[in-house]
Amino acid sequence: MWKKTGCVLLSAALALTLAACGGDEESGDTIKIGVISPVTGPSSDPGQRVREGATIAAEVINAGGGVDGRDVELEFADDASTPEDAVLKLKELSGKGVHYFTGTVNSTVAIALSNFLLESNDMYVLTAAQSQDPLDQQKNGNIFAMSNTNVQYGETYLPWIENNLAPKTVAVLAETSDYGNNEIASLEAAWSSPTSPQIIVERFDREQSDYSAQLTKLISKNPDALYAVAGGTDLPAKILKQAKELGFTGQGLSGPSTISGAFIEAGGDAVNGVVSANVYASTLDNPTNVEFVKRFQAKYGRLPSAEAALGYDSVWTMVQAIDEAGDPTDLEKVAKIYKDGEWETTRGPRKFDETGRMINETYIVKVEDGNPVVIQ
Repeated sequence: MWKKTGCVLLSAALALTLAACGGDEESGDTIKIGVISPVTGPSSDPGQRVREGATIAAEVINAGGGVDGRDVELEFADDASTPEDAVLKLKELSGKGVHYFTGTVNSTVAIALSNFLLESNDMYVLTAAQSQDPLDQQKNGNIFAMSNTNVQYGETYLPWIENNLAPKTVAVLAETSDYGNNEIASLEAAWSSPTSPQIIVERFDREQSDYSAQLTKLISKNPDALYAVAGGTDLPAKILKQAKELGFTGQGLSGPSTISGAFIEAGGDAVNGVVSANVYASTLDNPTNVEFVKRFQAKYGRLPSAEAALGYDSVWTMVQAIDEAGDPTDLEKVAKIYKDGEWETTRGPRKFDETGRMINETYIVKVEDGNPVVIQ
């Protein structure tokens, strides 16, 4: 990634080589990146995972000498899953001289932040939020996204369910949020033909801890599959676990980007056999991901989730672009290089599409014997 006295960092796996080769001893200022994600409120679980991944990225970069001797400094802020708190925290970080931002997991928050930055050149990378609105409405080409949209996930995941699992009836327990609404809309659009699975929907509030009332109603309909639509990793696992405890014996399904070490830990044996879709799997065999998983397990004692990987990739790729631009204050140049470049990520080499969304593969992931396994 960075050239220093003859050393070239090709991936996270080679980061420590740079430290051995040395570099410019004049460190200068740090490169500040604001990581705005929820660590309180209903989306605290994925928000914390984003922070964890971003932290690993900064550690790897700084161990390799930083950018021309300047360390990457992460400025963390809790948006509490609300647009108002997110904008307030962005203003606070801007006042500290931060011009690079990432971390968002909620679409409503992403829309609020991107609207605030419409007239700015500050760079903003949506980590896990799936809304396309921030990209379509931007003016200056400075807003990007790491994950898929609901529609993109649905284009692969939902036909796979219909063609490979062939359920006649799918019970859906979905959170009352924009994410839940979008997932239900995707299901209804994808399964609209007379031969498609019939869906039965119940809703819940993320503040709930007991889903037995909704699950009992759904299970009474004898569905072939139960689809948990809930952001994060712990919550959908808990829903599917409670469904098993209430006697559900059909196929478990989880919304996109949920199966991870934390999901399996929360669900235990009850989530064996559960299927989901993701842009990331901890088993992906490329040098950046192998090193990332190794470091993540050493630091946190579990496998990384997709949110953690996307948090890592957001910081990792932004800093690659900053380094290539040569001047972190030239925000327009950094954004153009970022948009046009190909970047090493935990998912392999990736580019952005014309809107600024990273072009991803969608994997079908299944829990087998307590491990997440890519089955397609």
